[in-house]
Amino acid sequence: RDLVRSRGLGDVYKRQDWIQLEKPKDVNLAPHFHWHNSFEFNCSISGTLLCEIGSTMAYVKDNDFLFVNPNVIHKSLENSASFLGFAVLVPVAILQFFFNPDDKNSPIIEQDVVNRHRKEIMGLLMDIYRYSRSEKPVDLLGMNACVLQIFHILLSESMAPPACTPPPPDQN
Repeated sequence: RDLVRSRGLGDVYKRQDWIQLEKPKDVNLAPHFHWHNSFEFNCSISGTLLCEIGSTMAYVKDNDFLFVNPNVIHKSLENSASFLGFAVLVPVAILQFFFNPDDKNSPIIEQDVVNRHRKEIMGLLMDIYRYSRSEKPVDLLGMNACVLQIFHILLSESMAPPACTPPPPDQN
C-alpha cells in the first residue's frame, strides 16, 4: 500500500519527502492499533481492506475509501496479497492554517457528510494518487489543490451555520 502524505501549502519538498512507499506486507501479520493528529483516507484501488475504527469494523472495497478523523484509534489489514491501495494523511495543522491558527482543536467531520460526497471525494483521491506518482514538481501543487478541494467540500457543509427558519405566522 502506498502512503501519500499531503504536504506543502507554501513549503517545497523533494519527492521522497512527501511520498513514502511502504514495503510489501505479510498478509498473515496482525496490524496494530494506532492514531495520529491527521485526517486519514484509506483507499482501495482493487481488493479489500479491513478496517477497525474503535470498536467498529468496516470493509473498503474496489474504488472506495474509508475516512478516519484525527486522534481516533484504528487499524487496517489488507485481506489479500493482491490488494492495491493507498492512504492519504492530511495533518490537522494544514486546516488550522486556513481556518483558525490559534485553535488547537481539530474539526470533526461526520461520516454522513463524507458519504454524501463519496463519489466526488474518491475522484479527487485518485487524482492525488496519480499526482503522487509523477516526477513533475508542479504536480505537488496538484496534490495540494485536491486536498484543499476535498476539505472545502467537507467543511463547507460541516461548518455551515444552521439554516434560519421563519417564525410561524401570527394567528391573531
